[in-house]
Amino acid sequence: MAALANVGLDTPSLTTNIPQETGGSDAVNPSINNDLAPPVWLSDTDLVFVPGTNRLILTMQTPPVWAVIHDAFDNAQASLFFDHAFPDATMMPIVLRGCFLIAAAESCNPMAPEIHRQLTHDNRYLNSLSCLVSDS
Repeated sequence: MAALANVGLDTPSLTTNIPQETGGSDAVNPSINNDLAPPVWLSDTDLVFVPGTNRLILTMQTPPVWAVIHDAFDNAQASLFFDHAFPDATMMPIVLRGCFLIAAAESCNPMAPEIHRQLTHDNRYLNSLSCLVSDS
């Protein structure tokens, strides 16, 4: 998408930068970026929703996710005590995101690096967890 933002109106074709296959071989073109494929997450990091709703309940989460959420609660509490005793509504989502990222990064849980990776790459995952903390 960023490449399309730099394309001027006088550009003759949007496909000029796309690598073209040459020859009849079945070789994979090394210049094609395969990073566009959606990441695959481990099932231990999946969020469990209440059936028929979009609500999360802490006790229904897998133990690795539960541990990170619990640590994020502690981080949010410490942030309220020491950094932002009276946060405004626009700052709380940023604070909660930081609480989750720190909790996953500092956890001793063996699944924590995978949860941290998912938190940094999947905004829906992070937003769902942030709602759980803010609704408590």
